[in-house]
Amino acid sequence: MEFRNQFYDCLNTRADALFELSDAAICAEGPVTSLVELSLAPVFRRGHGALYDALAEGAIDEDRLRDLLADQLPTDAPLMFGIDSTTFPRPNAECSPDRGLHYAPCRCDGDRKVVPGWEFQWVMGLEWGSSSWTRPLDARRLAEGSCPVVSTADQIRDLAERLGQRDDAAGRPAPLFILDQGYAAAALTHALDGLEVQTLVRISGDRVYYDGRPGPRKPGPGRNGVHGNRFELDAKVNLRRPDQGLVVPDTNKYGRVEVRAWHRMHQKVQRTGYFARLDAELFTRLPIIEGTVIEVRVERLPDGRNPHRTMWLWHS
Repeated sequence: MEFRNQFYDCLNTRADALFELSDAAICAEGPVTSLVELSLAPVFRRGHGALYDALAEGAIDEDRLRDLLADQLPTDAPLMFGIDSTTFPRPNAECSPDRGLHYAPCRCDGDRKVVPGWEFQWVMGLEWGSSSWTRPLDARRLAEGSCPVVSTADQIRDLAERLGQRDDAAGRPAPLFILDQGYAAAALTHALDGLEVQTLVRISGDRVYYDGRPGPRKPGPGRNGVHGNRFELDAKVNLRRPDQGLVVPDTNKYGRVEVRAWHRMHQKVQRTGYFARLDAELFTRLPIIEGTVIEVRVERLPDGRNPHRTMWLWHS
């Protein structure tokens, strides 16, 4: 009840209608496909005109709502968050402002992989263990043409500042943010430089990293390369020994699990994408961004299938 009261206080205009509209969305028996369905829900005690009026004229204190959601996080466990984006299709709304082409995992024609619409990015609090319950903390629409690395870093920084204001912030491990393969791991690490957070990003198995340890100086003019020895993730045999390793002989879902980690690895970055947006005067040479490359091998998948590839992760 206390949470509901505080949520109501976050609604500045048309509070009663917006509050009941939220209840209607939560109490729906299945996916909500139209606003008319919500207006017919028993918990929404107003007409459908009030519903449209609330959405058109209502106002929410977004910062206060984000503070309220952050306050609901547990105090007895390290904090872990998942970040991912999703597309809200608007294929027929040609006059919708800031509409763009975004990835859609499923299309009826089985051909197109993008659909006109809006892209929203979510931050969800994750449970430790195998629970599928999540805690929604933030959702923002990404502006068309914006840099995804900068937008993601701003979202992480905003939540980290809210977490730092909590009474239990002292002595807790740095919060962990988990992202999928579509995010640029090295660029995000650079954008979050100086912020007390951890990032864990899934990376493609065809990437190449370097250990930053040049070999003996070669004879002749010139200097040794600054990047060091080459480390190919998809190489059949990697002679570089891991800095850390963990083997769990038998697990219920995955059988034998092997984890290996190589510290202080980096990629050769290019002046494209995120790095092209940086002021060239800030550095005469592209930065070397170090992190830990992690390899995870499992014996089987939970459904019994054999894993068709190794999972690689970047941690910083």
